[in-house]
Amino acid sequence: MPNYFANFFETKSTKIKYIILFVLGLLAVFALAPYHIWPLYAIAIWGLMIALDDAKKSPKPLKSAFWRSFIFGFAHFALGMFWVGQAFLVDAKKFAWLIPFAMSALPAYIGLYYGLAGFLYSKFAPNNANRVFWFAFCFGAIEYLRSILFTGLPWNLSAYIWKAGGIISQNGALIGPFGVGILTIFAFSSLNVIREGKSKSIIILNIIIIAASIGFGALRLATPVKNNSDIKIAVGQAGFSQKDLWDSANRKSVINNYIGQLKTKTAQDSNIIVWPEGAFPFDLFSDDEALSKINPLIQNKVLIVGAPHADFIDQNKYFNSIAFLTGSNDFYPSLLSTYDKFHLVPFGEYLPLRPVFNALGISSLVAYGTDFSKGESPKVLKIGNLPNIDPRICYEIIFPHFNNGQIRPDMIVNVSVDAWYGDYLGPDQHYNQARWRAIEEGLPLIRAASGGWSGIIDSFGRPITQFRKGNDIISATLPSKLTQTPYSRFSDAIFLLLMVVFAANTYLTRKF
Repeated sequence: MPNYFANFFETKSTKIKYIILFVLGLLAVFALAPYHIWPLYAIAIWGLMIALDDAKKSPKPLKSAFWRSFIFGFAHFALGMFWVGQAFLVDAKKFAWLIPFAMSALPAYIGLYYGLAGFLYSKFAPNNANRVFWFAFCFGAIEYLRSILFTGLPWNLSAYIWKAGGIISQNGALIGPFGVGILTIFAFSSLNVIREGKSKSIIILNIIIIAASIGFGALRLATPVKNNSDIKIAVGQAGFSQKDLWDSANRKSVINNYIGQLKTKTAQDSNIIVWPEGAFPFDLFSDDEALSKINPLIQNKVLIVGAPHADFIDQNKYFNSIAFLTGSNDFYPSLLSTYDKFHLVPFGEYLPLRPVFNALGISSLVAYGTDFSKGESPKVLKIGNLPNIDPRICYEIIFPHFNNGQIRPDMIVNVSVDAWYGDYLGPDQHYNQARWRAIEEGLPLIRAASGGWSGIIDSFGRPITQFRKGNDIISATLPSKLTQTPYSRFSDAIFLLLMVVFAANTYLTRKF
């Protein structure tokens, strides 16, 4: 197939080549959640590498390589993250006019990384089969860079074509998502050079990579795990869209839905109850009605709930937080602890270059009249006799190795508002990425996400119980954590070592 496509592609005009790359970028989206048709990603990678090799025949090869990769990346993220526009419809009168800009600016920004990767590949790739190492290096590098630069956005990484909980995804416990990603790119792109002959070493290496990935994943999933926990956890969400949640007419309904969940046998039989980020359309800490209704229903229990609030001292500062509450003998529940979100969403929870954007009539989407303030740092919470908790609010869960604390957690707790994404690809993509964190850390994941997937996930990324959207509450016994994984211990060190090996191989085989 790569040989046929190369011959076909070479005969086409520049305009047709760009259209083909645009279509390949679109096809690659269907390799991600919720579809996971990974052969489409293989086809897309084959096509992209063939297009970049063909660019060397252009009058301006480096410029051609940049734009070919840019178009591929732009199309991939334009479709893969089109749901971003849904957030601007929650307050359509104020923000709808920004949809065309948001839906084009984000994929264009990420497209620049792809363009840079194409440029570097075309500039330094050796004229032999080993150029596949450089191809994987360039596109593995840009995935890493876009995940850490300018606050980072590690969304829809190549590794996420593999469904969390499956055999290949288990390799995240060893080399993390960036490591799985670069080996995936290498395995798929190497099919292009195999057709050229004189590539026995690459064939052998591919077989080793595939066999090792499947073998490690299967062995890990076959590991017997004894669950000695007697802690029962419930997760729930009320099922309101973000627009309906903030409609003042629904205030009573929101409170009653959540109070109704606390009265269920599922909640009453649980030790810990988890509700989503921003469960209530008000500052929970200052709402007597909600607190007074919650208190008698969480005696001898812990309620973990997303609770944005004004700072307890400076009322002009706001935090997007998780509150840890338990019942008390007073009118209100006792506040055991809080976690203030550390990694805020640009343009969502704070506005970069605020004076400039305010002058254009642009404000952040969900801040309370002012930007949210950043919490001190990611941290592991030790609260009484509770298991050690790694708290993550919303898209903090997409950052691998986010919490580098000295204490190892017993579980990850992720509260989110996926209702911002609408009922499209966003909630499914977010959920798959969240489950990868369980694999990488060897920890169970407890997730409550309004408008998205809520569930209790084991340390292999497999759901014990889950549901998508709606007003519901489910429960399960806390799954056991595993021994500390290599990725949890060494973070991206193994991935960076792979990068060095790939780059060195390119350098040593390049003809100067």
